[in-house]
Parts: sequence; structure tokens; C-alpha cells
Amino acid sequence: MPDALHRPDVRAAVACLSAVVAAGLFAMTVMPRDGWWSIAPMVALVATAVVAGAGLLVRAAVQGAPRGQLVAIAVIAAGASVAAVGVAFGAILGAALVLGIPLLLAIVACLALVLTGRGVPPFAPRAPRAIATGAGVSLVLVALGVVDALVWLPETLVPGAAAAEVHAALAAAGAEGSRLAMVFGAAWAASAIVVAAIVRWRRLRPGASFAWTAAPGILAIMGLGWWELGLGMDIADTLMTGGGLSWAMPWLAALACVATGIATFAVLRDRAPVANAAAVTA
Repeated sequence: MPDALHRPDVRAAVACLSAVVAAGLFAMTVMPRDGWWSIAPMVALVATAVVAGAGLLVRAAVQGAPRGQLVAIAVIAAGASVAAVGVAFGAILGAALVLGIPLLLAIVACLALVLTGRGVPPFAPRAPRAIATGAGVSLVLVALGVVDALVWLPETLVPGAAAAEVHAALAAAGAEGSRLAMVFGAAWAASAIVVAAIVRWRRLRPGASFAWTAAPGILAIMGLGWWELGLGMDIADTLMTGGGLSWAMPWLAALACVATGIATFAVLRDRAPVANAAAVTA
């Protein structure tokens, strides 16, 4: 039976649906703050991805792709999306565990990529462009997360005040929530660098190289709300304001979901038949 994932349109459909699954993981952190318009980026992303993914699967079915495989893809995506929402709401029971994900990711990368060895020759050529792009995506997302915690979150929770004024008030009160934002940046940036170094040594295919190196940034944004929790509570207690997340969080979540879809497509693209054995990674 032909593999439906060898078709570019099916791979694109799976990438779209993976973005929807990723959006489910933001269900707890992306809540309407000032009406539904405040989460318009996520609503638009999910709606577009669902329509595009379903349309591409229907197109593939009309053109003769194995319909059983297409139905399986749709069912798995729907189930994974529902499960993702459950995981997002269930994460509140173990919020502290989220803070250990950077270390966990680096450990998993070492176990998965180093201890399994490099396989047998011929090795695939290194993919420096894919590694650099993925690492760049991670570092940009991490940097945006730091800016969100230190600038956009305080200015959202205290309308009309500059971030510097909010931090000055917190410092005067002895609050230390902002330190965790700096730990967030350092931990995730270090994790991104470690993973990139391991992936370069392992000589993965370009798609897998990009996905692995982009993963730290994607996961960083998924856990950003928990990293900001202490700072938000400090602001609420010190300045007598309500809690919540920044105005930028829906946009950051949408960026992380788009990156997830791109990474998924890149990995699936590696499944395409290759011209010679040297292009196949161990």
C-alpha cells in the first residue's frame, strides 16, 4: 500500500493539524483577557489550520491517496487535540514540574541522540543551515519570552505604568518574581545550545535537525505562563492589581504553534525517497 505521507499535500495537512494540537496545549494560558478579540491570533490560527488541514486531506482523497490512512490521520489529530487541552488544564496540578523542562529536554536529547550512537556509515552530511535556523528560532522565541515577562506582562497588569516603574515598585517591596524570568531565559537558551550541539554531532537529516533545535523555543513559550506566575502574583500583591497574562501571549502562542507546524512538515519531508544512501541518516 502506498504511504500517504509521501504526498506533499498530506504532509502539509499533518503540519496544519499539528499546529492545532499545539494550540490545545495553550488552552490554559491563552484565555480571553479583554473579550474574545484579545485572543484573535489563536482563533484565526486554529480556524485556518483546521480548514487547510481538512481541505488538503479531502484533496488527497479525491486524487487517490489511501483513504484509510487519511481517516486515521484525521482521527488521531482530533484525539490529540482534545488530549492536549486536557493536558493543558491538568498541568496546573504539577505546575512546578514545568520549570524543569529545559533540563529534561537536554537530558532526553543526550539520551536519544548520543547514547544511540551515530549508526553505520555512510553518514548523512551535516545540515548546518537547518541546525542554525532551528537554533535561531529557539533563541528568538526565548528572547521574546523574556521580553514578555519583563516588559509586556508588567505593562499589561498595570495599565499606564512603564515596566521600569513596576519593577522599581517590586524591588522596593522586596519582591523577587522577576528573577525567575531571567532564569527562564538562561535555562532555555542553554538548553537550545546543548541540543543544537548534540544534533550537529549526530548528523540528523535536515528536517529532524530543524525540529530538534527548534523544540526548546517552542516548549519555552508553552511553559511561559508558568514561569511568569510568580512575577504576576508579585505584581498583583504589591500593586493591588488583577492577575493574568500579557496582551502578547496569544501572539507568542500563535508563533509557537506555527513553528510546531513547520517543524512537523520538515520532519515528514525527510520521509520522501532519497536519491542515494549517503542522504540517509542512521
